[in-house]
Amino acid sequence: MRKIVFLAIIIVILPLTGCGNDTTKLPEDNNKDVQILNSSMNSGVKQFTNEIVPDWLYQSLQQKFNSATTSIKQEDITFILVNLKESDKSQVAAFVSIDRVNGYFILYEFRQGKYVEVYSKSEPVYGMQVYGGGKQLLAFISGHGGTGVQENSFHVIGYTSKGYSEIWSGIAEKFMFGGQVPDYRTIGSINLTMDNQTLVYSITEELYNKIDKPDKVEQTVEIYQYDTEQEKFVRIVK
Repeated sequence: MRKIVFLAIIIVILPLTGCGNDTTKLPEDNNKDVQILNSSMNSGVKQFTNEIVPDWLYQSLQQKFNSATTSIKQEDITFILVNLKESDKSQVAAFVSIDRVNGYFILYEFRQGKYVEVYSKSEPVYGMQVYGGGKQLLAFISGHGGTGVQENSFHVIGYTSKGYSEIWSGIAEKFMFGGQVPDYRTIGSINLTMDNQTLVYSITEELYNKIDKPDKVEQTVEIYQYDTEQEKFVRIVK
């Protein structure tokens, strides 16, 4: 049987208050070959100092907020270089999260001597990750939350004939605690094959009558294949 090897380059992971450890487990002999972007995001924090964040990037993100009420600092910005499209210069993926309601993710491409915005999403971002070694894919987790409620989603971004587009999305974490019983939590994780053609989405659903221990746990796995005509990941149904 041919062994499928998964590859992902972890770039930055930010912890989200209230999230537990990822419950999706892989066979022990495959663990060393797999990196997963999951909803718990407990792999450490990496941010860049204001000595590295360029002024143009800071000004671009600051313009997304009302400067009279929200002022960001350069050290609040996280950014990476990615290669979603073959070009002389890498693209820049950046985000800033103010709280569980306000934040922004922006992807920039170098055009005519400067970086310009080519994709954006107005939500708090909790982590991002790059997949592949040549032409890459970028995934990030974003979502809104309130007291006892949170809903975050995966967004996988790639370069298509229509430009930079979301080619797959799914629930990363969704939970409600403190409301009407039963409370619930859905936890997701994704990984891709080295050629970025197959995406594996693992989901764990938990129901709680008491907050300390789930009364019911269900786990499912969905397989998606990249469709070159639709230019997105399409679920394989057996």
